[in-house]
Amino acid sequence: MKRDMELIRKLLLIVESLPDEWDVGDSLDLDVSSSTVRGHLEILQEAGYLDIKISSFVGGGYSINKIRLTWKGHEFLDAVRSETIWKETKEAVTKTGGGMVVSVVKSVATKLLTDLAMGNIP
Repeated sequence: MKRDMELIRKLLLIVESLPDEWDVGDSLDLDVSSSTVRGHLEILQEAGYLDIKISSFVGGGYSINKIRLTWKGHEFLDAVRSETIWKETKEAVTKTGGGMVVSVVKSVATKLLTDLAMGNIP
C-alpha cells in the first residue's frame, strides 16, 4: 500500500468530526477500498496520530471499536485544515521534488499559517 496524504488528511478530518458516541457500524464513507482505509488508519495509529481499536473478523473485514485523534493528530490536522494552506503546502512540497513526508508537510503548513497570520501572504 502506498501512503496517500490526501486520504490521511480526509481521515483525520472525519475522525475529528465524529460524535463521542459514534456507532462502530457507521461508515467512514470514502471512495477507496476498505483495506486501503484500514491500512491508513493503522499507519496513523503507528505514527501516534490516532488512538484506535480495530477488531478483525475471520475471513476478512474489520470493526472499529474506538477511534479518536491524539494530541499529535490534532496538531497535524490544525496545520493542514485550511484548504488554501493544504493546497499551498502540496505545491511547495512538490516544487522541492520531495515526497509528502509528514514532518515536512506539517512544517511547511505551519510556516504558511504563520506567514498568513503575520500578513506575509496576501
